[in-house]
Amino acid sequence: MDLQRLNFYGFTVADLPRYSKVEEPVLAYASQLWRAVGVKPVITSSYRTPAENASVGGSAGSQHLAGRALDLVFGGVDSATVIAAAEKLNIPGLALQYPSGAIHIDARTGPRARWGELVKSTGSGVVKEFNHTLAEIVGMFAPPKAGGVIPIPIIPTTVAGKVGAGVIVAAVLIFLTLLVLSNR
Repeated sequence: MDLQRLNFYGFTVADLPRYSKVEEPVLAYASQLWRAVGVKPVITSSYRTPAENASVGGSAGSQHLAGRALDLVFGGVDSATVIAAAEKLNIPGLALQYPSGAIHIDARTGPRARWGELVKSTGSGVVKEFNHTLAEIVGMFAPPKAGGVIPIPIIPTTVAGKVGAGVIVAAVLIFLTLLVLSNR
């Protein structure tokens, strides 16, 4: 893709330094999604070399390797809204990365793909778990319905985190019990 086409879609070299390695259809999807949600996305990943792809835990068949994928962050817009807009645009490849909230879009050929990625940083790199549906991951980000439960977006994985979460839950339960008892 050339610089003129990049600018046509509303992006600059600062947004996408490797624009020449990105295929136009995925940039068109990013631009349409931007218009649909009303917020210009920050592009956090585009074309990747095989070494870069391996370092971020990308799959061997990643669309990033062919310049057909972008990872986007839409500041201030909840992920469920972005996913719904992407579905309306019928974007071929669509994923949500948890807990970062980055939206993966791609212009793959063939069947559509939908998935959620639970991304964990480890001492030796990044590990992605693909055993989540897109709906499950979106549910982690969906705003609570009126009177609904507020989801906790961080799932503690360390012993200290689990203990801390347990203490918070216990404190909330004690508070609610005391509140109910004091209103009798």
